Amino acid sequence: MKMLKADHVEKRAVTYARVSSEEQTQGYSIDAQLRACRDWAKTNGYSIVKEYVDEGRSASKNLEKREFFKAMVADATVKDHPFDVVIVHKLDRFSRDTIESLTMKALLKRHNVRLVSVLEPMVGADSPTDHLVEHILVGMNAFYPANLAVEIRKGLRERVQQHHLVFGPPFGFKSEIVEKLQGHKRTRTISRAIIDEKAAPIARRVAKVRRWEEALEKGLLLLEDCAGRIKELRHDREALLQTKGRITEEVSRAGKDIADTDSANGRIYPTDADAAQGEKKSAIKKSFSGKYSKKSGSVVARFD
Repeated sequence: MKMLKADHVEKRAVTYARVSSEEQTQGYSIDAQLRACRDWAKTNGYSIVKEYVDEGRSASKNLEKREFFKAMVADATVKDHPFDVVIVHKLDRFSRDTIESLTMKALLKRHNVRLVSVLEPMVGADSPTDHLVEHILVGMNAFYPANLAVEIRKGLRERVQQHHLVFGPPFGFKSEIVEKLQGHKRTRTISRAIIDEKAAPIARRVAKVRRWEEALEKGLLLLEDCAGRIKELRHDREALLQTKGRITEEVSRAGKDIADTDSANGRIYPTDADAAQGEKKSAIKKSFSGKYSKKSGSVVARFD
């Protein structure tokens, strides 16, 4: 962020420039943006009092990482803001997110700060047509990174389907160049993974140890599961024994109450000894079956 002296404070402006990757910071993109903004300010009679630059920062839902953008908005929202206009080279330098772009511009407008674009004169204009075109630009700026992400994922999936490397090869492998495609700006290299004979023995040992670790981990998990199940069964057994004892106690108490009630009413029930004696007599009767008949005043008996 550069501080500049202003000769005329009547029409004050600041510039905002941004690039989205570290590679672009090595080129002239930032300088080209600032130069275009300075030329616009000079042509329209504005004095630039400050320049805000975010290098290597994306403008698609990445506001928290754009420190100088946040500083610019904070400066614009103070009571005695030091500028009246924010100049950008293009609207996509300001933001590529629809909600963020409209919200930040509305915030600037609420504090009487206007946003202008060097290459898009409809930005910041007052006519309904300019407003419509500006909203279309905001939508197109949001569409670009979203569509680019879809296309990149599609290309990566296709490279995987063709068994080509997407990133660096894993340990134990090395890359082998399959084809080089010369593009307009750069050379595209297509490569595949092949076994690295030097690192392969170590990789195999590492994989074997990893399998042992996985098996051990599964065994420990199984033991923990069994221990937990045994604990649950013991708890269930104790609960069952407690329930059984409580039921036995209640049945015994109920039987005693019934016996006491019957005794008080004069009812007598056979004891265990009486029951045993009755069973003995019944057995004797079953072993001795007789058929009685009267013949000449005598009794005839038959033994089975």
